Amino acid sequence: MINRGMYFYFIHNNIADKYLFKKNRSEKTFNYLLIGLLLFTGTKAFSASIKKLSEQAQISILIGNPSNKNLYSMFGHAGLRINDPGLAVDYVFNYNIKPASTKLAEFFQLYEKNISSELFAVHYADIEAEYRNDQRALNELLLNFSQEEKEKLWQMLMNIVQTQNVSYYDILKHNCTALPLALIEKSTTGTIRFSQEESGGSYRSYFNSCLREYPWTIFGVNISLGWATDRLINFRESFFLPRNFEEGLLSAKVIDSMGNMHPLIVHNHFLVPLSNRPSILPFFTPVLCAWLLLAVVVLLSGFEWKRNQLIRPIDAVLFAIAGVGGCYLFYIQFIVKQWYFFPNWWIFWLHPLHLLGAAVSATKRFDRVAIYYHIFNLAALSIMLIGTCFIPQYYYPAFVPLIIVIILRSIIRIRVFFNKYIHF
Repeated sequence: MINRGMYFYFIHNNIADKYLFKKNRSEKTFNYLLIGLLLFTGTKAFSASIKKLSEQAQISILIGNPSNKNLYSMFGHAGLRINDPGLAVDYVFNYNIKPASTKLAEFFQLYEKNISSELFAVHYADIEAEYRNDQRALNELLLNFSQEEKEKLWQMLMNIVQTQNVSYYDILKHNCTALPLALIEKSTTGTIRFSQEESGGSYRSYFNSCLREYPWTIFGVNISLGWATDRLINFRESFFLPRNFEEGLLSAKVIDSMGNMHPLIVHNHFLVPLSNRPSILPFFTPVLCAWLLLAVVVLLSGFEWKRNQLIRPIDAVLFAIAGVGGCYLFYIQFIVKQWYFFPNWWIFWLHPLHLLGAAVSATKRFDRVAIYYHIFNLAALSIMLIGTCFIPQYYYPAFVPLIIVIILRSIIRIRVFFNKYIHF
């Protein structure tokens, strides 16, 4: 129970910020919500009614530019700002994944079976300071809401704060844009109409567009995402990217019961201006590196073909790397089982059995076993290539030379084996 004495102690002695800013971000989560509830209620229990917003209250959506600071910020961010001078409240609410201690741990968070996200309530001043420090633009979209609609949204938000702090996280269907969009649609007294119905793209194409400055990240994304992300999505589904969400809100109209129409957003402006930093793409992109690898393998394979001898370390290294990639694809499809990973046609190209291929190809002792593996590998790749004609899964340009490398090595292996042992 929180008594009235504690409530006034926190407010009048202004110790909330002094206490909170000594905590790391994960510890702040609960504390911000706790202090928020103390500020928003003057009663003895959380279950009491929340104070109503004043006439000065404004509710807006904040859209943050992408950043390479961490994996999640590479797509931008969206939050819901409640600014009410009458209640002395200026908080930004958003669902976010619990911060990891390291970037490696953050990467593996993406592959948890059931990712959960926490509701963060952060002082707006902290958000602005962070974006200014990172030189990331922050745009504010002011909702064109009546006092009744603002209050409805506010009460729903506070109900979530008290009863539903943790939510299931889905990077495509339930990420940082989901909470603001759901509250907006439930709060408005009219019907929201967006400017268009079809987006003209797929989940994958939007990922590639958003990550064009990070070619190695695009490479990893395109290996990981399955066929399900290649279907065309509608305009509302494209809101999983904060910039698309922003575009949708700016073009949205609200139609009331009388047929009158007004814009959903009454005003938008940059709280942190756009940065003019030039984007610098790395010289050694996945596409360039893949074609360079193919060129090297072709030269070495030509030497083997002419001499009818094998350079065994080539296959040991290449198939070991492919096998590790295959274990990764097997894990995310059949262990993690997220819908956006399965089915992935590339499992016929990158499969765990490549580790066996690396082992039996490393020494002459297992040549007769290796030949069966390479015949199997050619068959699997043939199935994959034929299947993509009927089940089109996006080909990232770097995949083509890499597939040719694997095919070429199996062909060389089969040819040398037959020349040495079969003699025809």
